[in-house]
Amino acid sequence: PGSDAVDRHRAAAMARRGIGLLDRSPAAAYGVIREVLRRWPGSPFAKEASDAVFAAIREARDKQDFNKLYDHAGFFIGEMGPQGAAPEIREELANCLRTAADHYKTQSPMKRVFMLSLLADVMPGDPRGQAAADEASALGFQAVSALPADKPRSADLVLPSGLPGLSVAAIENATTYHILVFFDGPEKFFVRVNPLRRGCAVLKDGRYVNAVIVTSDTVRPYKAEVAVSSQYAQTRYVVVTESSSGQRTKNDWQQAYGDYQLLRATPGSGPFAIEGQSGLVRPK
Repeated sequence: PGSDAVDRHRAAAMARRGIGLLDRSPAAAYGVIREVLRRWPGSPFAKEASDAVFAAIREARDKQDFNKLYDHAGFFIGEMGPQGAAPEIREELANCLRTAADHYKTQSPMKRVFMLSLLADVMPGDPRGQAAADEASALGFQAVSALPADKPRSADLVLPSGLPGLSVAAIENATTYHILVFFDGPEKFFVRVNPLRRGCAVLKDGRYVNAVIVTSDTVRPYKAEVAVSSQYAQTRYVVVTESSSGQRTKNDWQQAYGDYQLLRATPGSGPFAIEGQSGLVRPK
């Protein structure tokens, strides 16, 4: 009982601290609130923190502070999941995302893509959500086509997929940013992997243009050609910084949390089961 009381006090203190940081230091607030949401899910402290983030989204929209709305909405949906918003606030959240997407229409096409991808997640099965997904895909691939090509990087781990004609891209996002991962080849699609999370995509074998875009203007995108052939390819993404002297530092101290989630699969394939710890995909 004593240990439980200490744990509750710690959760309450962290929730208050995170909420207090939201306005003046959002990035620091996210780190604290993320721990509350993941360590004490379903607790009153997690609800208090998530409610505070949603209130900050609403306030940012009302003040037309779209950069804050962009950051808060990305964190909220990334941590709560697309169904994390209660039904009574989902419509208002969608309105906030649409307002931000419209703001970024000419100023920052990739920020618009990100807002549209969140809108699609929040409104699954709704024609407005599908329209947002279609527009996000079209705009995203348009932006990818203009990127310069990089030297291809090898996957961190390659194994047979065990799926004839299909491969698995296992993505670990070891950054505090959302990443958008594009594939253009025998199939054309993109997936979003939330900060410090893991996800998998099942795709047809073949050659693809693969691009990875981080939702930050300060991080350079990556684009290269890749060939897959009935393989499981696991890749861990980190941010690499480069000094004025050209020295490169890999920021690889952060670890993704939780199991791999199946983000998409080739239409008509499956159903599949995924091993959460490894990301290996098997037919059900």
